[in-house]
Amino acid sequence: MQPTEHIFSVTTEAGSIPMAYTKFSPNDSSTYKPLLCVHGLTRNGRDFDYIASALCRHEKYTVYCPDIIGRNKSGNLPEDKAQLYNYTTYTSNVSSFIQYILQDEKSIDYIGTSMGGIIGMMIASAPSNPIRALVLNDIGPVLKKNALSRIKKSLSEFEHSSFTSQQDALEKYCKIRYVDFGITDDHWDYFTSISVKQKEDGLLGVNYDTNIKQSFSVPDEDVQMWTLWDAINCPVLLIRGKNSDIIDEECVKQMKTRGPSDFTVIELDHVGHAPSLYTSDQIKIVREWLKEKVK
Repeated sequence: MQPTEHIFSVTTEAGSIPMAYTKFSPNDSSTYKPLLCVHGLTRNGRDFDYIASALCRHEKYTVYCPDIIGRNKSGNLPEDKAQLYNYTTYTSNVSSFIQYILQDEKSIDYIGTSMGGIIGMMIASAPSNPIRALVLNDIGPVLKKNALSRIKKSLSEFEHSSFTSQQDALEKYCKIRYVDFGITDDHWDYFTSISVKQKEDGLLGVNYDTNIKQSFSVPDEDVQMWTLWDAINCPVLLIRGKNSDIIDEECVKQMKTRGPSDFTVIELDHVGHAPSLYTSDQIKIVREWLKEKVK
C-alpha cells in the first residue's frame, strides 16, 4: 500500500513551519482507527513505511507518519532560531497534529522511536490526553549519559559528510551511524534512500537539518523522567534492543514497579538502539499487542 504525502503547518516561536507527513489509508477509511508514528532524532517518518503498511492492511488503522520539523521534507527553523529544536517545540507540534487528525475520534494509538517515544510519554502523561495505547521503541524514563554523548558525537561526525552515490552513503554513513538498528540486507538500500538527500553541490548528505545539534546537550548525569512515567495511565509496550545503550536493564526493572499498571516489555536479541521495526517479527510484536489492547 502506497502512502500519500501531505503538509500540515505547525506553529513555532519562529513562525509557521510546514510539517510533511505520510498517510497510510484505504479508499474507505471510515471504520479505521487513527495511529501516529513518530521517529527518532535524526530519522524521519518514512522509517515506519513497513509497519504502517502492515497495520493499515491487517489491523484497520489509518496511520500518520510525520517528519518532525528539520527532517526530510518538513521545513527547517531559521539558523538563528535553532535552539527551538527542542522537546517543547516538538511536543507542541505533535499535539497540534493529533488534534488535526483526530477529527471525530476521541483517541489515538501511538508508536514512538527514541525521540518520538519521549514525545509520546510527554503527551501521554498529561491529564485528559488522547493516547489510548503507547508503544515505546527503545526509550524509557531514564536516558543514559554515555548514550547521549555518543549521539552528540555522531551529530558532529556526519554534519558535513558528502557521498557520491547511495552505495557510498550506505558504506560510509548508514552502516556506521545506524549499525545497531538491526537492519537486514533486504532493507539497507531502502533505509539508505530515506537517510540521505541531495545537496546544493549535487552530492548526497544527511537527511536532516544539521542545526538540530545546537539544542542537543549532554548533562553531567543520566536524564531522569520518572514523573512522566508515573503519570501515564494507558497500556504501554516497550520494545528494547538487548544491546541498547540508552535504556538499560535496571531502568526496565524499575519501570515494572511503577507507572502504568498495564506494561509489557519485549526484548530483542542482536539489536541495540533502536530496533528498526522493519522486519516481520518486530512488526508482528506490535500488531499482536495492539490487537490485544485496542478493541
